[in-house]
Amino acid sequence: ATTVPAAATQGNMLAVPAFAREDVALIPTGLDSPVAFQIADDSGFYVLGKDVLTHFARDGRLLESRQIDGNAGALTITQDEILVAVSDGLGRIPREDFQQEMALLPFPRGTMATGMAVNQGIVFVADAAGRRLLRVEEDEVVPFSLTDIDGNTVRLVVPSPYLDVAIGEGRVLMLNNPGAHQIMGVSPGGGLAFAWGTAGPTHGSFCGCCGPISFAVLPNGQIATAEKGCRRIQLFDADGQWASLVADGDVFAPADRICDLRGIDPMERWLRVRGAPDGSIWVLERCTGDLLRFEVKATGSQSPEVVT
Repeated sequence: ATTVPAAATQGNMLAVPAFAREDVALIPTGLDSPVAFQIADDSGFYVLGKDVLTHFARDGRLLESRQIDGNAGALTITQDEILVAVSDGLGRIPREDFQQEMALLPFPRGTMATGMAVNQGIVFVADAAGRRLLRVEEDEVVPFSLTDIDGNTVRLVVPSPYLDVAIGEGRVLMLNNPGAHQIMGVSPGGGLAFAWGTAGPTHGSFCGCCGPISFAVLPNGQIATAEKGCRRIQLFDADGQWASLVADGDVFAPADRICDLRGIDPMERWLRVRGAPDGSIWVLERCTGDLLRFEVKATGSQSPEVVT
């Protein structure tokens, strides 16, 4: 193993603390066009392609696979169901009957689902094309209005299809506003509870046209983020204070070369990040179809080292 020390001071910034982790585990999914993935608390992980859904064990063994009709775009799981968003609507698959036919609840015309989360039985769908959230409850799909403290509509800036949604601490609904380089928290009624984030290439900011393009809330409340302009995973606390760098470009495959060989559109050369119940951070590389798992390593040092 090679030991990589914490990064040096950049400009007027403090020295960058590294994220302490064990050896990075790489798990090939075998999918040519992965679009989403989720970690199950008890049975490995699910990876969604445009037309296929796969179920893997935690060690990377393929457990089961099935076809998906309708150009899939987003995925989430509950204790009992797998929810898949396709171009035409929302499908539900029982986790105990993986091959069951997927009945669809129609979406509004033109919906492009790029993220999905469930909060107390209510499904929230991130619609990148409509620059909005959709709320699904009792077989009804309706727009979920976002407002600020004065009651004005909050506009989402989504220059590319990277709208994501998750559930934070206290069951707070969270989403990214990628064109504004922000993470936002929303109350059950749609009121904006908080927003944080700035544009820039330095640690603690989000670089490129849009970022974060994906984020995950970890069990300890920290938030892991992925960007479009910089191939890196950063870690923030629940209040948006920068905590550490999890991984940067040296860990990931050379995106442009591999994506060019596979014919992947530049708009779709992303990293997607999710957190597992054990606190590990998982990243899906669009260009390679590989999953990287970063395991947290216990350390008492205030300046932890990274082992890769």
